[in-house]
Amino acid sequence: MMLVVVIVILVLFSVISVLNQISPINKTLAKLDHLRLWPSYSFFAPKPMVIDFRLVYKLVDTQNSEWMEIPFTSGTAPLGKFLIHPDKYYVKGIIDSCSLLMYEYGELSKEKKNYIQASVHYLNLLVLVSDKAQKENGSTDVKVQFAIVSSENKDELKLQQINFLSLSHQF
Repeated sequence: MMLVVVIVILVLFSVISVLNQISPINKTLAKLDHLRLWPSYSFFAPKPMVIDFRLVYKLVDTQNSEWMEIPFTSGTAPLGKFLIHPDKYYVKGIIDSCSLLMYEYGELSKEKKNYIQASVHYLNLLVLVSDKAQKENGSTDVKVQFAIVSSENKDELKLQQINFLSLSHQF
């Protein structure tokens, strides 16, 4: 008997939740929902997220070295990628390292900002950047600097602001 009651409550809650997403009905339901128990989801914001973080690097001791982006994804997605996506851990690792590095840097006092170089997240991104720079340059002797920047557009690098700038490192 208790199982039937629980199932009925869940079904009613689900039906009301779906109905609450429909514009004319949700106004009527809002009048009845004094405790604000029925969820109202907004999958599309009026202004979707327009700022995105990018990881960029440049070769320091070269003439006219431009900032180059390290892509978070491997490019085109195969058809079955929605079933298995092995790159998601790589992408999540980069994004987490960027976020945590900026957080750690913000928490350090002004006198201890150089200690960020001993951070696991700093070293993780430095290894990633140096590996990419060595492959692109075709040399193991490179001096690189990386930055975490905010960009307005997900398709092209349209710089908004620099959130973190590393020191130059020789490899």
